[in-house]
Amino acid sequence: GVVKAMISPASRLEVVGQGRLEPDGTLVLDQVIQRQGAKPEQRQWRIRQVAPGSYRGTLTTAEGPVIGRADGNRLHLRYRLKDGGLEARQWIYLQPDGRTAVNRLRLSKFGMPVAAVEETIRKLD
Repeated sequence: GVVKAMISPASRLEVVGQGRLEPDGTLVLDQVIQRQGAKPEQRQWRIRQVAPGSYRGTLTTAEGPVIGRADGNRLHLRYRLKDGGLEARQWIYLQPDGRTAVNRLRLSKFGMPVAAVEETIRKLD
C-alpha cells in the first residue's frame, strides 16, 4: 500500500498477516507492518461478530475498542490509535474474486484529516 501524510511525502507500506478463527468465532489476525524507512512493527487484531452486521474487537495499537459494521461487500471499522490519539476510519471492500480486498484508511486529529492509506489485500495460499 501507500501512506499519504499531510506533512511528509508518500511512502510504501507492506503488511503480512496470518489469521485464524478461535472456537468462539473470534478472528485473530497477527500482522507485521513494514513502513518504508522504519523498523517492522507487530500488531494483533481480535474481532468477532456481536450481532448481524455488527463487529467489535481489539487492536494492540488501538486505545479502546474497534467497532465494525458490515454492509454488503464493505466492512467499516473505527477506532482510536494509542500513538497520538488519532481517529481511524477504515473501509475494506471485498472484491468479486473473494480473495482480494481494497483497504482505505483515513486518520484524523481533532476532526482534521492528517493521513490516508490505500492498499490492496490479497489472500495467499
